[in-house]
Amino acid sequence: MGFIAEAGITTLSLDIDGTLYSRFQLNTRMIRSLFPNVRLAIAFNRARKEVRRIQDEYPLDDETREGFLDRQAALVAERYKKDVGMVKELIDTQFYQAWERTFTTITPFPHLRETLEQVKSEGVRIILFSDFPIAEKPTTLGIADLVDDAFTSEESGYLKPSVKAFEYLIGKSGAERSKILYIGDSYDKDCIGAADAGLVSWYLGKKKAGPKASRSFASWSEIKAVI
Repeated sequence: MGFIAEAGITTLSLDIDGTLYSRFQLNTRMIRSLFPNVRLAIAFNRARKEVRRIQDEYPLDDETREGFLDRQAALVAERYKKDVGMVKELIDTQFYQAWERTFTTITPFPHLRETLEQVKSEGVRIILFSDFPIAEKPTTLGIADLVDDAFTSEESGYLKPSVKAFEYLIGKSGAERSKILYIGDSYDKDCIGAADAGLVSWYLGKKKAGPKASRSFASWSEIKAVI
C-alpha cells in the first residue's frame, strides 16, 4: 500500500515551475524576461520580493488577482518612477503576455506522467498551484487530461508562502486540509507555506529541506515508488 492510501490523501496539489519540469528550463526562459526593458525587469523582481515580505503584515482590502496586480504595479512604479497605470500595462506586456509564449516548449521531468496516472487511478484529484500564470503549461507538459484544476496564487491576492494563498487553494479544492498533499521545489515558498496551512508537505529537489517538509525526494521516480 502506498502513501496516498495509507494517509487517506484525496487531493494532490503541485507547484509547476521547477517541480514538473526542470529549473534550468525555467531559468533560461526567465532570462528572456529581462528584455526589452532591463530596468523594468529589475524593478519587477524586487517588487515580487517586497510583496512576499509585506503581504501578511499588510493584507489587501481587495483579495483578488486584480488587487494583487494593483499592489504589484504600485511597488514597481515606486521603483520605476512611472505612473502606476502605465507600469501595469508594461508589466502585462513584458512579463505576462510574453510568458504565455515562452513556456510552450518546456518538457516534463521523467516519470511525471506515469506517477500522476498512478495517483489518478486511486481516485485522487490533481490540482496545480503556482505563483506564475498557468497558461498552456499542463498541455505542453502532456498532463492536461490528468489535471482537475489549476490556479495561480495571484488569484488569492497573495504569493506563496502566505497562508492566505494556501487557504485559497484549500477552499478551491473543497478537500480537508490534512488530506491534501502538496509537492514543490522551493522549501521556503512551497513547503513552509503548505505545512503552515496544515497540508502534507513534500519537497522535490537537490537541496536539503528543513522540518516543514515531511519527506524529500530528488526525482519523480522516487516519488512514484512511495506514493
